[in-house]
Amino acid sequence: MPHPEFVLQPGDVFNVQGKTHILYDNEVKTGGSLSWIHNNPGNIRPAGHEAERYGAYAGRQHANFAIFPNEQTGFEAIKSFLRARNSKSITQIMEIYAPRGDGNNDPDAYAATIANRLAVPVSTIVGSLSDSQLTTFASEIKRVEGWIPGTSYGLDALPDEVLQALTNPSTPDQPANRPVLRRGDTGEAVKLAQSLLQAKGYGLEVDGIFGPATEAAVKAFQAAVNLSVDGIVGPHTWGALDQ
Repeated sequence: MPHPEFVLQPGDVFNVQGKTHILYDNEVKTGGSLSWIHNNPGNIRPAGHEAERYGAYAGRQHANFAIFPNEQTGFEAIKSFLRARNSKSITQIMEIYAPRGDGNNDPDAYAATIANRLAVPVSTIVGSLSDSQLTTFASEIKRVEGWIPGTSYGLDALPDEVLQALTNPSTPDQPANRPVLRRGDTGEAVKLAQSLLQAKGYGLEVDGIFGPATEAAVKAFQAAVNLSVDGIVGPHTWGALDQ
């Protein structure tokens, strides 16, 4: 269990030196792919509390994905997601899972990859698959979604800066008018970040709403100044915006 002096709870996302970290019961994770840092190998979204029914932390999300307490729970959630749609074909499932038009999704190609791995047609009904085949199905989803490990710290071996963030998040390099900002945030600090981005040539409406356009601008700016591209305005991104 987390240290009693921690001001954050398992499933909380926090920022240290411009990098996203997530606190879990026995570790802190940073870096890697989104699926890895979220313990969410299927990149399941939290919409409609479905992910919570499968074991995700209630009310916790990051980058529009659910956060699970451990990898096994996240993996089993993929199978639960599939079982809840057992009347659908593999193609229909992938059209739901990775809808066309959402980023670079290609549900037909995704379905073909899954079906090839299972050695069945894409028209196969999910309810006809055995538990072993569902496990293979979930494993292939995990592979395609990209499970890339980052860095994990045991709670008894945290770097000083991470420990400080967990016990006293109001650090000197994070003044009150420059808090950590991420998609979904609103307010004057968001307006300030948008104004600074606008001044650097990123066409944004200064409306105080950290939506998709603001997140895209933050990521583009982070890439341009060689920062970690996570779409989160932390101390390093604020520092670069202020220059």
